[in-house]
Amino acid sequence: MAEAEGLRDIYGLLVNKDCAELLQTYAPIWLQSNRAAEKKACSLLNTAAEQLGLRQAGQGTVVLHDARHADIINAVLEELVASGGRHAPELYAQLVDLVHEGLPNSLRPHAWPQFLQAHKRAPAQHYSRLVALQQLLCRHSISTSSSTPVATNGNSSNSGTGSQDSSSTAESVVAGIDANGMSQSTADAEAAGAAAQAAAAELGITAEQLLLWRTHWRVWEAQIDKDCRRTFPGHDWFSDPSAGGAAALKRVLSAFCLAAPQLGYCQGMNFLTGGLLLLLLLPIEQQQQQGLAVQQTSSSGGDIGQGATTAAAEAAVCGCLLCIAEEVLPGYYSPAMVAPQVCVGAVY
Repeated sequence: MAEAEGLRDIYGLLVNKDCAELLQTYAPIWLQSNRAAEKKACSLLNTAAEQLGLRQAGQGTVVLHDARHADIINAVLEELVASGGRHAPELYAQLVDLVHEGLPNSLRPHAWPQFLQAHKRAPAQHYSRLVALQQLLCRHSISTSSSTPVATNGNSSNSGTGSQDSSSTAESVVAGIDANGMSQSTADAEAAGAAAQAAAAELGITAEQLLLWRTHWRVWEAQIDKDCRRTFPGHDWFSDPSAGGAAALKRVLSAFCLAAPQLGYCQGMNFLTGGLLLLLLLPIEQQQQQGLAVQQTSSSGGDIGQGATTAAAEAAVCGCLLCIAEEVLPGYYSPAMVAPQVCVGAVY
């Protein structure tokens, strides 16, 4: 089906020619509804910030489109979701109503990761170390089969802590590889393999999971490479290699396979992940390109720069994907794909 030349939706996707007239007819209605939802959401966020004591000194009215208010928006949502209405039942009820009526687009990048608890499944530091380890393992195919199994530390799984230990472990892995990517000696290779397994254990990946990943990673990576080129080909952010969309998509999908090798990669994950990236990551990159991105303050009081903000958004996408595949839609994104087959069977 042909696409309307130059006509794109709010996410930058080309609109099919047959749908162009419908989009142009109903877009003003949707925009009006979205503005009303934004007004309602801002009222809720401001009231909640006051009642929950989350408003910082000198901070003005919360504005959804202002990146400087991202921290307080996330803090309000996190508090409401975590309490489940116990501390502020009326505010929680208003949030539920807002979800049922339809969240405004500008609130979704904040709300969806909170609802899916993405920050618990893939904190930014945890995700960055997961990506680094995955790339090392792929690049050098470090063998772990002869390594002594390392027990998983339950306190470190998905916690985002121990970054210093993990960094030193990663350096140990790199140290076992020479400039040509080959092991300097058998002893070095074994040491590097043990270091890689230790780094995986710190990230909550057991020796059995690492072995499962090593069994299938080449097939997964080949399929991911193919599907990244097929994902939203009409969108400049994905089709232009220099834009960063395809690279971010590959990182998230590859990291997912290492974090959940019992599921691995299934076709269809690319579009789900691509949609999450359009919602969570692309707006941040656009703000940075326009010079609108600002430094945010972390809970520890340190500054989070633009690069860290982008990494946090990418980590949130990975966390959302893990929750959707493992909890929200169990069986849909799995090797056997049992759930889709059951659904198809029920329909036909």
